[in-house]
Amino acid sequence: MNDKECVLCEFSNEDNAIAVGYREWLLHSLDEEKLDQIIGSTEEIKLQWPNVDIGPANIMKTRVKKCIWQTVVAKILAHGDWKTMCKMRDNLEKYSILDPTKQDRKIIKRRSTDNVEDDKDSVNQSSAPQKSQLNKEKKNVVKSVLHCLRSQ
Repeated sequence: MNDKECVLCEFSNEDNAIAVGYREWLLHSLDEEKLDQIIGSTEEIKLQWPNVDIGPANIMKTRVKKCIWQTVVAKILAHGDWKTMCKMRDNLEKYSILDPTKQDRKIIKRRSTDNVEDDKDSVNQSSAPQKSQLNKEKKNVVKSVLHCLRSQ
């Protein structure tokens, strides 16, 4: 295993889960050109996957000695070194884009804050009638208390 030869996988049979693995786990050895072709065509391929938490190569070398391997089907989304693939995985989970630009991140952030503000507005609008009713009830209570005090 080598940290410089990793792949970013999407498992269609596992609710499109995304994980970083190693090229060594592919059932068929692929050169760079063939791997790029598979990534471009979004073709699904078979690979062996361990039943342990995946980590950097130095940790995985000891973990895979005691694990059970499963044959799984996945789409390869990208290939490269461990850190780059982990960053791409995080970007994909957070922004739904492998490598977002600064502009992409701004647009996504703006959309999410707009949605939050819309939600706040809808909550405020829906609770406005409740607030006015509550204010009326408070005024009635105050009036009745004042009336009781005056009558004594």
